[in-house]
Amino acid sequence: MAASSDVGGVRRLARRTRRVVGRTRRRARQVVHRARGWTDRESAERWDRGDHPDLRRSELGSRFLDHRGRLVDKWLHYFPAYDRHFAPWRDGFVLPDGSRRPLRLLEIGVYHGGSLQLWRNYFGPDAVIAGVDIDPRCETIDDHDLMIRIGSQADPAFLRRVVEEMGGVDLVLDDGSHHAAHQRISFDTLYPLLSEGGLYVVEDLHTSYWTRYGGGLGRRGAFVEVAKQMVDDVNSWAHGHAPVVLPAGTSASEISFSDSMVVIRKAPPSVPRRDTRGTPSF
Repeated sequence: MAASSDVGGVRRLARRTRRVVGRTRRRARQVVHRARGWTDRESAERWDRGDHPDLRRSELGSRFLDHRGRLVDKWLHYFPAYDRHFAPWRDGFVLPDGSRRPLRLLEIGVYHGGSLQLWRNYFGPDAVIAGVDIDPRCETIDDHDLMIRIGSQADPAFLRRVVEEMGGVDLVLDDGSHHAAHQRISFDTLYPLLSEGGLYVVEDLHTSYWTRYGGGLGRRGAFVEVAKQMVDDVNSWAHGHAPVVLPAGTSASEISFSDSMVVIRKAPPSVPRRDTRGTPSF
């Protein structure tokens, strides 16, 4: 486990992160509402009556709108992206031979436990749904079908113990402290443990541009910069330079960016091949 001073620092950072991200989300909603010509009162009325046709088109977004359990705090534009990447696993994680088994999901950052309930609702009763958090109050979340462990995402030994207890991991979602150093430690620890074909998702990457989280535009070490480097690493066969982010740089088949989020798919290393079919036209 991390030293007590480190744990205290991570807890303070987590609380500050939640306050800052909450204010940012409120401002973002106001910008979108004004762009659509809505007044604050009109947007509130639309929200209260469930007038969200765009979000309703997302299966997970619709489940979020109907959620009445523990508190969930998510950016709404994440849900369509989640659907695109997660939908094939609704009936279980797909193995290389095409068979399926129950999905194993680990979320970094439990908060009030609502997102874990949402994942349970989406992936079904057989999935292993686990969460880790530095806040000991999360131990009071006693849902029998959720696995919650208290510890730091910057503690590799703790993370490895959790994955071992889960029996492995297929999907990781990092919604923890959002600090660059913590994100990198978690990634370097968990990505090698990820199943072949599994996904590693880092949320709230806008914090990669904020100095208080170890970020800044183009700043070395910010996780968005790590993910950008992986794009070059995946294409190392074309430019001839050795991959930098290892082992992910040689074992990622897909790196998908969207607003404030990156999704990285793990796959075995392969050499790109090309072929031709058909008859020449001239």
